[in-house]
Amino acid sequence: ADIVRANDTLQHYQISEYGFGRPYKLYNGQGHEIGDWSHLKEEEKYYVVPNGLLFMWPTVEINHTVVITDVETTNKKPIRLRTLNHSPRVFEIENLLTEEEAEGLRQAAMNVDHEGNRFQRS
Repeated sequence: ADIVRANDTLQHYQISEYGFGRPYKLYNGQGHEIGDWSHLKEEEKYYVVPNGLLFMWPTVEINHTVVITDVETTNKKPIRLRTLNHSPRVFEIENLLTEEEAEGLRQAAMNVDHEGNRFQRS
């Protein structure tokens, strides 16, 4: 198989009338938007997102886990995003909420009285 480097295939847009980032945005494996070519690293994965669309975490493979260290959480732990399914995209998100926050959500869900919105077993 041929090896194609993103820098080789996307470089021409940098010098075009669009400037860097147009007609796409480039994100690294941590979900950070890359602002210029100097931030590209040879062995890192990058994701190209057309303008007008939002970055969505790729599923990569089942059980693939990304540790997100730059989002501050109330429990001071890094968020871990693990792929559970490709389609629809389903992720397990660890450390997003503290136990107290999760319990508060459970209690709020249990107290919903509206028939169509209340908590029920599936």
